[in-house]
Amino acid sequence: MQTTPAAASGPSMALTARVTMIAPVVAVMIKLPTAGFLMWYAVMFTGLLWVAGYALVVIAVAREMLWSQGSMRFGSRRIRATLWAWLTSIGVLVFGLTWVDSGGGPEYTNSTLTLLLGRPLPPSAVHDVSTVIACVAAFAWIFGWVALLVEWVFGSADRADAMARSEPPTA
Repeated sequence: MQTTPAAASGPSMALTARVTMIAPVVAVMIKLPTAGFLMWYAVMFTGLLWVAGYALVVIAVAREMLWSQGSMRFGSRRIRATLWAWLTSIGVLVFGLTWVDSGGGPEYTNSTLTLLLGRPLPPSAVHDVSTVIACVAAFAWIFGWVALLVEWVFGSADRADAMARSEPPTA
């Protein structure tokens, strides 16, 4: 006799879902003090892509983590989805903190991290470290984002298959 694993409940799944939904907004607010031309060009030329990616995450998380019958609340998918959600959330927050951007001259080339550490003039070791951390964080953010969306797609497909098997045949 095979039993179905219990659904995730309690504050941990809800907290994970809510953090995943607000982390990109917080990351932008973290970046704003040092936003330069690179950020504004990214927003101008790829803004719709960013909004679409954010909307996909919000829909996936709200539908599959917050809904009591969501596919990301059961079994091993729950563990993977939680891992991917935290990876993308932490990645985007660290990226927002460490992305070195230019505002028109060397004295304006900073990340929020370099601003917090005293705003040294580039090139400096602080800028180099901030850039390396931003690259690692960007990889974690994008990898977690893609993996979370893959969990959503496969979870939705599995649920649709289960529903099709459980429906009585029609004559």
